[in-house]
Amino acid sequence: MKTERYGNFVFGNVLKDSLESMCHTEKFQAIYRDMQAGRQQCQATCEYFGVCGGSAGSNKYWENGTFASTETKACRHRIKSITDIVLDKLENSLGLTA
Repeated sequence: MKTERYGNFVFGNVLKDSLESMCHTEKFQAIYRDMQAGRQQCQATCEYFGVCGGSAGSNKYWENGTFASTETKACRHRIKSITDIVLDKLENSLGLTA
């Protein structure tokens, strides 16, 4: 799939290029920088960072149009909601809620 920002997500040719050399391409480095920026944004702003680590780059890109972003629908439903349910049940079972 071609995208305006990153082209077609092809980093090299496995028959000719090493995995290491593909990681040094400008395209790979641009995506890596954006993914790191998104992860850092999550770390700085999200109380659930310890659960997921701010990753899920594909969700960030396809939902928000960039890897350098934070919350997605997938994050809300797959990480945050589940974490809230588990913590609520755990706190209730331990008698930690008022």
